[in-house]
Amino acid sequence: MIPWRISEFEDDDGHGVVSRWFDLKCKKNKGFRKLQIRLEAKLDMIVSGGPDSISAVTGSDISPHIDKIHVSGRLTIRVLFMRGPGEHEITLVGASLEKDKVLIEPGIAGNARARREALAKGYGKRKAYVYYHP
Repeated sequence: MIPWRISEFEDDDGHGVVSRWFDLKCKKNKGFRKLQIRLEAKLDMIVSGGPDSISAVTGSDISPHIDKIHVSGRLTIRVLFMRGPGEHEITLVGASLEKDKVLIEPGIAGNARARREALAKGYGKRKAYVYYHP
């Protein structure tokens, strides 16, 4: 089986949008690092079996081209991703806290759609997702 590649959308400052989201959240609440480590365990499963191999991956109402990875602990987050743009690749396009099954980050749906569209049209940037190492 071919391993899947995990990328993340790169913002204008050259940072991955999901990595930066975790870094900013961790300044206020260290519990987000535990959620990041749980996410990365799920990403490991995706690398070896693809996004359909884990039950934590669900579709989203944001776009038919954007799926969500459910990560829970004391807080619940969803990490949004698209399949591609390369074959056997997913690209993380955003993350949000979730409350009562609703994403609560302001503008997350529009940002995720815009990032997916930018990558699909070839003018968005992405970089390899770098795992957190304590």
